[in-house]
Amino acid sequence: MKKLSVAFLFCLTSTVAYAQVQSQNNFVNVNKPVICGPMEQLLKGLADKEVNEKPVWIGQREDQKTEFYVFLNFDNSAFTIIEAGKEIGCILGIGYKSNFLSPPKPKTQSLNY
Repeated sequence: MKKLSVAFLFCLTSTVAYAQVQSQNNFVNVNKPVICGPMEQLLKGLADKEVNEKPVWIGQREDQKTEFYVFLNFDNSAFTIIEAGKEIGCILGIGYKSNFLSPPKPKTQSLNY
């Protein structure tokens, strides 16, 4: 039953997005359905033995009202991206074949006193 629930969740989040042209700059406004629910349930589902994803990255929106999380399964390279408020989280994307890119090298700064 858990496999069926996880498969259903993956299918719903991988729906095709519809776009409408928003401006002359080739940007589009995309209406993409997402699944949202209690953050506690999302975290339990990601930690389940069949999914086994761990948080590897967190970032905060500029207005500090929501946070973004990236969860990763190190065994099969599956990932989930979540946007979360205080109690509710939304799955923005799910996929496979994740790869780490080389982090940018920090510029050396000279100290001026």
